[in-house]
Amino acid sequence: MSEKMNEGILGGLGGLAAYFFGLNWELIFIWLFIMVLDIISGLIKGKKLGWNSHKFKTGLLMKAYEGLVVFALLMLDRALNLMSIGIALGSVIIGAFILVDVLSIIENGVLLGIKFPAVITNYVNKANKVVNDSESEVKDGEND
Repeated sequence: MSEKMNEGILGGLGGLAAYFFGLNWELIFIWLFIMVLDIISGLIKGKKLGWNSHKFKTGLLMKAYEGLVVFALLMLDRALNLMSIGIALGSVIIGAFILVDVLSIIENGVLLGIKFPAVITNYVNKANKVVNDSESEVKDGEND
């Protein structure tokens, strides 16, 4: 298929999904665009710091899983709306995943040595510490 046709199909599916979930279609496109930027930043980081095909494959699988999680949570949001339980879950979910991907892009930049303002670098380092500490707690709990 031509690239234009692929773009048209993806755009149509994104718009249809946004309509179905009652979301602003722009949020889904922003999330998809930032996810692609995150993948590209990961590729650049891998190229500069040395490829690890296992880590790359795992990262891509995690991105696919991220999409499944978003889809499942949006289905939950839609089901709640159909049951007249009005929670603005969809926009919050997409916003949270946008934030996670933006932080990942910044983290990749920090690892590549790009200079960011100290407040951003400190925030990314603290977030990484929290994630790494929680991962070690989970691993320690598995050994009990």
